[in-house]
Amino acid sequence: MIHCSAKRIILLAGMLFCLSAIAFGQQSDTRPIEPTITVSGVATIDTEPDFAVISVRYEKTDKDLQLARKDVETGVASAVKIAKQYNIPARDVSTRNISVAMKFISIREANKRIFDDDDEEIGEKQFVGYEVSRTVTFKLTDLRNFDGLFNDILETKPSKIDDVSFDTSKRIELREEARTAAMKAAYDKAVSMTKAIGQKIGKAIKIVEGDFTERLSTNSFLRTNVVALTPTFSSTSGFGSFSAGTISVESKVTVVFALY
Repeated sequence: MIHCSAKRIILLAGMLFCLSAIAFGQQSDTRPIEPTITVSGVATIDTEPDFAVISVRYEKTDKDLQLARKDVETGVASAVKIAKQYNIPARDVSTRNISVAMKFISIREANKRIFDDDDEEIGEKQFVGYEVSRTVTFKLTDLRNFDGLFNDILETKPSKIDDVSFDTSKRIELREEARTAAMKAAYDKAVSMTKAIGQKIGKAIKIVEGDFTERLSTNSFLRTNVVALTPTFSSTSGFGSFSAGTISVESKVTVVFALY
């Protein structure tokens, strides 16, 4: 009997604890929620690029590995020589290690069908040659020479232009400036919205910063809560008309303000 009474006491205590927890939760849920307003701000700063990066690739496929390598090295040497003609410092010219791969083609014949382990027809592999490749990358800080440099590079007959990109050396400063402008845009929006309903904003409760996006743009654009600066930059010579456009650095923030 004593044992059964002890069980009843423990069960009763557990029930009382659960009821207390539920009551506490209900009290917590009924507490007034602090009024807030969530706004976002975006700022975009456009600036002209002050350097370009050009990557060119030289490839050659030949059954004679040494001939393929010699052809590629000739192209690379010509590119490096052009860089010196344009007074590009050695630190701004990089050549990647040479790459070599064996290339094959598949020949399928109706009277001689060849299958792999998965029962798919693959034909007979025939060796084409050794594919040798190497990439040269230039950093050009005087964009007035872009047309001339690019035309001369094309004269070396590269296999592919891997990349042509423009950038700015003021990236860090522009990011900081865009972030500050985005915060100001968010604040102004919150003040304007709350003024319309006769309220005011208090302290910022939460601030979330979005990712920066940088893009090459030939035209500037404006939208609500965006700050933009749009200089122009272009040149015309040799191969054609060159326009670097503008580099856009964008910052976005989301801010939660208290209301009163």
